[in-house]
Amino acid sequence: MALTPEELETNVLTIDMRNIGQTGLRRYAGLIFEDILPQLDGQKGLAIYKEMATNDPMCFSMLQAINRLIRKVPWRVKPASQQPFDLEAANFLDTCMHDMQNTWTEFVDEALSMVPYGHSPHEIVYKRRCGKDIDPSRNSKYADGRIAWRYFPLRSQDTIFRWHFDSSGDVVAIEQQAPPNYNYVVIPMEKILLFRTTIFKNNPLGMPILRGAYRPWFLKRGIENIECIAIERELAGLPVAWVPPELLSKNASASQKNLLSQVKEIVTNIRNNEQAGIVFPLVYDENGNKLYDLQLINSGGTRAIDTNIVIQRHNAQIASCALADFLAVGNTAGSQGSKAMHSDKTQLFAASLSGYLDIITETFNRNAIPRLFDLNSFPISDYPQIAHGDVEQRDLSQTADYIFKLAQSGMPMFPNFELEEYLHKIANFPAPPDPKDQDAPPQLPKPGTAPDKIVEVPNDPNKGMAPAKNDGSDAVLQQGGNALPGGFSRSAPWA
Repeated sequence: MALTPEELETNVLTIDMRNIGQTGLRRYAGLIFEDILPQLDGQKGLAIYKEMATNDPMCFSMLQAINRLIRKVPWRVKPASQQPFDLEAANFLDTCMHDMQNTWTEFVDEALSMVPYGHSPHEIVYKRRCGKDIDPSRNSKYADGRIAWRYFPLRSQDTIFRWHFDSSGDVVAIEQQAPPNYNYVVIPMEKILLFRTTIFKNNPLGMPILRGAYRPWFLKRGIENIECIAIERELAGLPVAWVPPELLSKNASASQKNLLSQVKEIVTNIRNNEQAGIVFPLVYDENGNKLYDLQLINSGGTRAIDTNIVIQRHNAQIASCALADFLAVGNTAGSQGSKAMHSDKTQLFAASLSGYLDIITETFNRNAIPRLFDLNSFPISDYPQIAHGDVEQRDLSQTADYIFKLAQSGMPMFPNFELEEYLHKIANFPAPPDPKDQDAPPQLPKPGTAPDKIVEVPNDPNKGMAPAKNDGSDAVLQQGGNALPGGFSRSAPWA
């Protein structure tokens, strides 16, 4: 930025810290319209993704593979240092993770709903650890009186009515309308963990993994429906009903129209099953010709089309959208599976799963953990963090052979902490102690940042929440009374 003559004389530099531009997210009244296909925007799009995820065998298998593999991944807590106070903070975080109403694995399982839908919002619900209690909002394995997580319930994607943005385009709250009461409530982002597959344009909806699979899924579904109809017609034939001309006349009476509709219903409902059979009137005209007749005509098609090839191709395209095309290896026409090909594809799939785990880890470390420690008095040098393990186990025999060959080549390895740490990591062994932490002088902890007093809000989801106004604006709907975002009261001295 160029300096003005006055600034040059006084040696003062002005830094513009304003947020001038916008991301370009197409939104109006809290609704987002980013998809090129209108039928995939909003609630209509969520309904289609739900049908794909639950009603299509390939999509369902693909999502189940992602879910089951991630459920087996181990999780651990990493202290900020090896100092006693940081180890104590890490131990507290570990106890919070395993002292929730739901298990940690169940929370990760719900967070993975961002894969089919693109995003997964979870509310942060706290509790005070008061030992065993009949009240689930206070029940805990510990009785130290600290603030901990009760759980992270999912706020289902199809219940989000609209998003609230500030002037710079950042999301500040979500407005939800959920069964069974269908009341409008506003949840500030201070109470939300938002997991999303991508942050392009700062879109809170992310990008569903099933989005790229929509076209092959849509075409495959149409072909399967046509295939079933064709098979049925090929077995039962094409039904043709012959009726008197007056039934088809515009001047037909009400009884004649009713009779024609009954004949049409018979024709369209012919099925070759255990209820097969038709009762039809045997009526002749004065010349001895039948007034009514029913015939089954064979299909006149002469070109055989193998729909299996088309359906298998679409299945492979669907699986490739999640890098899970190894599910189609050997099933797609013209493809021949091999161990090397399968290994390469599964490694790529495991890398994509690690990406989903990274999203959960980074979002949690950036938002949930600092808020938790700010509510508790802990002297720490930095916040502890959670970390996930590997999705796919490495072949230790290959690793050992690799190390053996490196040793034979004369490469010095030990003592080498980084190498030891890597070898421990790929084998899922406990991490070796860092000599730097052992030799380093003790760090002075940062003072605790917990407030002197916390006023708890009763466990009533409707208390302190003003009714939402559906006025079509992007303005944030404020909470009523003295409630603050995050569920705390302004009467606290630190507010």
